[in-house]
Amino acid sequence: MRRRHITTSLLVLTTFAACVVEPNQRGGAGGAQPSGPDAAAQVDADTTDTVAARPPARTDTLLLEGMAEPVELTLVRAPDGFPLPFTTYTTRDFVVESSTSKGEGDPAVRFIAAFGGVRNDDAFLEVAAYPAGTTEAEAAARAERAAGAGGTVVASDQTSPDWAVRQWRIAERDPRGGWILGFAGLGRHAGRWFHILARYPGEYADGFGPRAELILEHWRWADGAPLALPRSP
Repeated sequence: MRRRHITTSLLVLTTFAACVVEPNQRGGAGGAQPSGPDAAAQVDADTTDTVAARPPARTDTLLLEGMAEPVELTLVRAPDGFPLPFTTYTTRDFVVESSTSKGEGDPAVRFIAAFGGVRNDDAFLEVAAYPAGTTEAEAAARAERAAGAGGTVVASDQTSPDWAVRQWRIAERDPRGGWILGFAGLGRHAGRWFHILARYPGEYADGFGPRAELILEHWRWADGAPLALPRSP
């Protein structure tokens, strides 16, 4: 499947972070980058279709252990009252809940991994909306606090998602053993700042990234726009 530029660096950062995980900690969740011959048409259709017209389910493809397999995706809508309404699709091994952001308590939506039917609140993708009127400096400080002590700033000249004004790579020792990996990115839409934060145990590295990529790939704001428009070639 031809993927947009918006999520390429997610896999780059996931791969980079996974390099710090000891070999016997890899695996666990399983999964790889999705692919499929009709993906480009599907993505382009999503961009132009109205949000209301998105079907409640659709099929995509994941490469699992080198084999392309169809995967069923479920439509997710932002909860009523969320400051930045959106829709997206997720695999059925995520639990989606309204939440508050890590750090500031801002309204958030969290995609919690439940691979193999086992929920793990330490493995999640979160989008949080900052208060109206927040300055860029204030927003950057909030996002940095969300990234936590293990967050390392990604230089602006390095690969980063189109939507991210600033980004942090997360790789920190878990006090219980192993590593906590992930990323945080600061973005802006409809005049409001937001962050997207991913955190997960190192043993989830191979499976979490591709699934999170699907969530961001299919992301559409209320106006029908994707998370970010592709860069010019």
